[in-house]
Amino acid sequence: MKILDKLLDKLFCTEYSPLVEEDYQALKKYHPSITKRQVYKVMVKSKLIDKEGNPTDFAIKNGYIAVEDDPESNKEAL
Repeated sequence: MKILDKLLDKLFCTEYSPLVEEDYQALKKYHPSITKRQVYKVMVKSKLIDKEGNPTDFAIKNGYIAVEDDPESNKEAL
């Protein structure tokens, strides 16, 4: 499956959102065989991002993803 994921990404020149890219870079340190497609699928299934790669209201409201335009999500960072 991992080989298929990598092949599909190359064939279709799949571009992932910055959120997927960021999580992929962090996760591959601990799980070198993980693919971007797997990270994307888990993030969508977990309702952290929508199918277009944008953060969901669920992720923002629960503090899983901070959005720069949203003062509520950045309260703790100040």
